[in-house]
Amino acid sequence: MKRRRAVKQQLVAEAGGAHERCGYDRYLGALAFHHRDPEAKRFSISQAGVARSIERARAEAAKCILLCSNCHAEGESGGSMKPPV
Repeated sequence: MKRRRAVKQQLVAEAGGAHERCGYDRYLGALAFHHRDPEAKRFSISQAGVARSIERARAEAAKCILLCSNCHAEGESGGSMKPPV
């Protein structure tokens, strides 16, 4: 569990440390890697990704945008993932 958190923390830092659109950065567990192209997805970073080698996790994270949980849920349901006004 400690390794998974450390890997996610490292991947989040490498992705800019915050949601690219709304800027959320307060809680690591509320940040998610969203694949830009679902067809290119080999595995989920949040589930199996942090248990794999850091190189493989990095390669998969490079295909993603870092989102907060709220915006990620909106995007997955067809919403716009726009920051609040």
